[in-house]
Amino acid sequence: MRIDWIAARRYYVEGYLDPETQRHVFPTLEEVAAKFGASVSAVRHRAAAERWTEQRTQFLHAIAQRSQEEAARRIAEEIGETQVTLAVRAFRRFLEIEEAASSLLSESLGPRNLKVLAETLKTCFEQQRLILGMTLERTALDVKVTDWRVELAEALKRRWISADEVRKALGEDAEELLKQAGI
Repeated sequence: MRIDWIAARRYYVEGYLDPETQRHVFPTLEEVAAKFGASVSAVRHRAAAERWTEQRTQFLHAIAQRSQEEAARRIAEEIGETQVTLAVRAFRRFLEIEEAASSLLSESLGPRNLKVLAETLKTCFEQQRLILGMTLERTALDVKVTDWRVELAEALKRRWISADEVRKALGEDAEELLKQAGI
């Protein structure tokens, strides 16, 4: 009887799911021998020559790494969604404050109130730029703008925010972002 050594090696290296316990099992060399109808000494010789134990270790390491990467991806996605939501809310709030402060400019205010109003407008403008990932210098953009736009486009696709809200918040820059989001 010919032994399917490729299947035997895979059985040992990758293990199998036990249907009764629903747990992943890694068989011993003796169990491999029994399953594939080989002698234990032949399986041990083949396993040593082909380094099955090292292959199993590498297999387990790869699974652990993929599992960690998947967990990290999920956490990053959750954090990213939260950050976008918070950033949009903050941007909206500063926009509301800016609009309210701007409407006060039409009223006759004393110098002291004008100074407070000017500082409020300046703070709102700066905070909005920071939320967008921009520097406070009006000529330079921070690298984070690209990442923020990608996340905002995703928020648009998922309908966490509306196209009108983006147009109101970004003005002329909104159309490029809406195209990126497919809207």
